[in-house]
Amino acid sequence: MRKFIKQIAVYVAVAFLASEILARIFIDPVYFQLVDTYNLNDKSAPKFERITQAFSNQKTSKVDYLFIGSSRVPASINPQVFMELDSGKVAVVAGRGFMTAGIHYQALKMRLKDFPDFLKGATVFLEYPGSRIYDQSFEEQVFKVHESGSEAMPHLLIPHLDFVDLKGFLTQSPNSFGVKAEMVGLYLSAFYRSIPFIRENLTNLEKPLFKQESDKSGILASDGGIRNDNLDFAKAKAIELAETRKNDLASSPQISPSQLDKSILVKIHELIISNQGKLVLYKMPLHSIQQEIYNSKQEIANKEIFESWLTSNEIQTLQNPNFEYEDSDFPDVWHLSKARRDEFSKLLFEELERK
Repeated sequence: MRKFIKQIAVYVAVAFLASEILARIFIDPVYFQLVDTYNLNDKSAPKFERITQAFSNQKTSKVDYLFIGSSRVPASINPQVFMELDSGKVAVVAGRGFMTAGIHYQALKMRLKDFPDFLKGATVFLEYPGSRIYDQSFEEQVFKVHESGSEAMPHLLIPHLDFVDLKGFLTQSPNSFGVKAEMVGLYLSAFYRSIPFIRENLTNLEKPLFKQESDKSGILASDGGIRNDNLDFAKAKAIELAETRKNDLASSPQISPSQLDKSILVKIHELIISNQGKLVLYKMPLHSIQQEIYNSKQEIANKEIFESWLTSNEIQTLQNPNFEYEDSDFPDVWHLSKARRDEFSKLLFEELERK
C-alpha cells in the first residue's frame, strides 16, 4: 500500500511538473501579452506578427500617449487615431475593466524600472467622469486589486509584480487573506494561472454559437474586458452600480485639499512628472444615469474643490466640448459605442493640440 501511494505521488508530481513547463512555454507568453495592457496592441498588424511579438516577450519601452483608467477608456479612445494624427508616435490604451488606481501606479512604477525613458515627453491621460478621480488615500490603494464579494481580479496585477513587490502586496495591500493567497498561487505557478485563462477563452469560442443578441455584436469596442453579449444584464448592472455610487458619495464627507494631498492621484502625478511626463485629465462622456451621480449640490461643490486643487498642482483638464452625444450612444449605459469612439478620439487630440 505504501509503495502504491508513493507511485501515485510521483505520478502526480511528474504530471504537475510537465503541466507547469508546458504552461510556461506555450500559455504564459499569450497570457501576459493579453493581461498586460501597457503594451502596444496593434490590431491592424498581421496575426502571425502579433503571435511572434507575444512569444518574444516584447514590451513597449516608450510611449508618447498613454491612457489609464477603467474600461470606459478603451470604449472612448482608439489609439490608432492618435498614431495616425501624430505619425511616428506611440499611443497605448492601458485602461481596462477592474483596473484599480493601485494597479496603474504599480504598472507605471514597474515599466519605468525596466525602461527609464518610458514616459519621457509623454502625455498620460486619466479619465475624468465627475467630481473627482483617484482621490482615495495612497495607503488605502497601494497594491489594491478589485475585490467585491466572491469576485476578485488579482491576475490583473500579476504582469506588474516582481518578487520584492509580491512581498509588498502581501504586507501592504488592503485586500483579504484569500485574495493574497490566490495571488501567491498565480505568481508562482504558470499552470495555476492558466486554468481560468483557458476556461475564459474556451467560453469565448462558444459564444458565436449561442449568441442571443447577434444583431448587437460589435456595438461596443471589445478591448479592455468590455462585453458585447447580454447587454440587458449589463444595463441593469450599470444602473444598479450608479445608484450605489450616488448614495456612497451622498453619505461621504466633503472632499478637502488636504485629503487630495494624500491621495493616490498625487503619487501617480509625482511618478509621471519625475520621469518627464505630463498628466492630463480628460472629461469622459457619460450616459445621463451616470452623470446623475455627480449632479448633487455636494458633488458640484466637490468638483469646484477638486478642480481648484488640480489647478494648484498644475494638472491640466480637457473638456472636449465639440463632442456632442446622447444617451443612445451608450448601448450598455456604461460605455460609449464603438461607432462614436474614433470621433471622440479625433476631437480629443485636436483639443489637446489647441491647449
